[in-house]
Amino acid sequence: MERVTVTTDRIALDGQGGAIIDGGGATPGPVSEGALTIESAQGVVITGLTVQNGPDGILGRRGAALIVSNTTVQDNADDGIQIDENSTADLADCTALRNADSGILVSRTSSATFRGTITSSENGDDGISVALSSSAFVIPGTIVTANNNAGDGLIVSSASDLLATRTDTNITTFTANNNLGNGIAATVSAGIVLSGAMIEANTNGFDGINIRLNSSAAVQFGAIVSTNQNGDDGISSTGSSDFTVFQNVTITSSDNGDEGLFVFGNANLNVSNFEGGTSTLLLERNTGDGLRVSNSSQAFTSSTTALTVQGSATTGVVVVDGAHLDLTGTTTVSNNGGAGIVVVDVSDADLVGNVQILDNAGSGLFINQNSNVDGQDITIMNSGGAGIFTDFSSLALNRSTITQNTGGDLVLVQGTRADLTEMTFGTFVCDASVLLTGDTDVTCPAEPAAASLY
Repeated sequence: MERVTVTTDRIALDGQGGAIIDGGGATPGPVSEGALTIESAQGVVITGLTVQNGPDGILGRRGAALIVSNTTVQDNADDGIQIDENSTADLADCTALRNADSGILVSRTSSATFRGTITSSENGDDGISVALSSSAFVIPGTIVTANNNAGDGLIVSSASDLLATRTDTNITTFTANNNLGNGIAATVSAGIVLSGAMIEANTNGFDGINIRLNSSAAVQFGAIVSTNQNGDDGISSTGSSDFTVFQNVTITSSDNGDEGLFVFGNANLNVSNFEGGTSTLLLERNTGDGLRVSNSSQAFTSSTTALTVQGSATTGVVVVDGAHLDLTGTTTVSNNGGAGIVVVDVSDADLVGNVQILDNAGSGLFINQNSNVDGQDITIMNSGGAGIFTDFSSLALNRSTITQNTGGDLVLVQGTRADLTEMTFGTFVCDASVLLTGDTDVTCPAEPAAASLY
């Protein structure tokens, strides 16, 4: 058994790529201890070591400052690398494997810089955790891998933050696949900013990307994101959290066990671009809804956004429980197992731009329970239910085409208020309770009201 404690400034430990510090299989005690502990010392340099079988592997604490490079920490009984108690660390080309708790933990007002290749996999809890008012900065070009962990791949929590930047020639890569928890998570007033990064968060037990409890995450400036085949949602923003997509971002969120993109509980989704920029979102073949915005949440896409929602097992887009949706770009909602777009329970939606709602098994657009939809330049065709079905709600449409829908093109009942101008439609059904304005030349009631497929 071997344990090393450094208390002197500017010590260098160079293992030449072959030296091992073995903690002898100790279990964690009430006070943190590492096979290699840096206690308050400054300017400590560690390189070329393997640190294993300790309580923690490498522990920097009480204001320590250390540089760790080309080092592997493995099979420790607690964390692989723990940077704690107002300490700072620069980690380059480090690997954390099979540690019983987190692979890398930055905690209690500490900070870490990641560079080179950082791998933290097969750990008993999270791969990388930044917690308790701490911070992490990822140098452009860094490759971060956090796969096959029993917790989350990468989690930032409790007023902490993580920032990753890029240059034109150095693109940062994040891979967080096959974790039992979430791939990437921000929780409890935490923040994540990923600029120009290649991001994979696939096949995780819960969500690909999870933002919750007053937290925020931004993917921006050319980021390419895939959140596919996760057990729950591809991406979720919940509990007064914000998910921002900015400037030439591509997101694919497909084949997930629930929603492709879920916004819940006073949360926000905002997709925007500078002039000339375009962001693309593809939400495809999800077991739940493609996009679900609920419980007083809001979702906005700019005029330079291309949103495609297709092949969902249930509904393409759901806006429910006092939520708001604003789609102003190019939107295609097609081939979903239920309705194309549903707006219900005192919710509202603005659908402006080139909106195509095609070939859905239920209604194209379903509006219910004191909800409101304003739309322009919408095409709804080949729905298995009505093209548009609305009751106890309001609808304003301009320059839209609603044709060839199995359950009728427009079915308006139960006190609906509708203003329709410059419309092209086939069959029109309304009852005597409908207040209709515009230039349709239809007088309600018009034909018996038909049932709709939701």
